[in-house]
Amino acid sequence: MGEKRGVTKGISRRRFLKGAAVVAAAAGGLITEPARTARAADASPAKSVQHEADICIIGGAGAGLIAAVSAVEAGAKKILVLEKMKATGGTTIGIGGLFGIESPVQKRLGIHETADFCFKHHMDMTNWYCDGKLVRKWMCGSGDMIRWLEEKGVEFDNVISFTGASLVRAYHMTKGSTGQNIIKALLKNCKDKGVEIRTDTRVTRLLTDNNGAVTGVLATHGDEELKVSAKAVIIATGSISGNEALKARFYPGEDMTNVHIMAAAMSHP
Repeated sequence: MGEKRGVTKGISRRRFLKGAAVVAAAAGGLITEPARTARAADASPAKSVQHEADICIIGGAGAGLIAAVSAVEAGAKKILVLEKMKATGGTTIGIGGLFGIESPVQKRLGIHETADFCFKHHMDMTNWYCDGKLVRKWMCGSGDMIRWLEEKGVEFDNVISFTGASLVRAYHMTKGSTGQNIIKALLKNCKDKGVEIRTDTRVTRLLTDNNGAVTGVLATHGDEELKVSAKAVIIATGSISGNEALKARFYPGEDMTNVHIMAAAMSHP
């Protein structure tokens, strides 16, 4: 288990678009329907706007903004991010730190934690109940994510133990609010790279063709309906934690009372 696995470098535009399409097709939290029949039975908003994009990203927090910057770096030209809240950031903006192992920050501070040790510690703490391959991939890629964020302008200056002095020092922090600083840096990169971001815009449906392939999304902004045609759609939303119906569907009989979205105390359909 001594190997290192970082974020794949040199990913092509074709591979990025293909991967994004798979993410969209696999998601079950949004309604899908053929584009030719979309919203046929619904009352239409006062305005209808057509939009085209290489990639449409649903969600304007950490995952969505990172996907947007990465998409441009992979060669995509027209990126559209749709965020249902009035501002970007989501839950990410409230985080106090970020996990990372074998990061450049740890090396600068003389912290010699290893992915091997952290992997074993994590798996022992969870009685090896977790998916070992997934945990291993997360551990081995976490340091490279810290490096990537530093390249984008995030300045980490401290690494602490999150839950006690006996545990590894892997919790990366910045001066001030770590979450706000991460979102600020990502927004600057998006602006510099020409990424279009629309807030207060709720995606209501995935559009598909007759073969079930995702071709875009429908969204609403006030009395305006936005129909986006996209080569790929990335769903980077806040999970199903705010959707009572989906929690009941996928976790029948479980007490999900305290499972919720930190970003907002509201339903997330």
